Amino acid sequence: MQILPDVLRNSAFPLVAAFAPLLMLYWLIRVLVGWRRRKTAPA
Repeated sequence: MQILPDVLRNSAFPLVAAFAPLLMLYWLIRVLVGWRRRKTAPA
């Protein structure tokens, strides 16, 4: 936390940075599941 300036330390940035990997994992799962559905759907 000492690396961040006071402006970022007192904002929502640390909270967003903490949840960003979870959001990216959710997005990756949605993309992969959607790709598999399109691939196996009848033409």
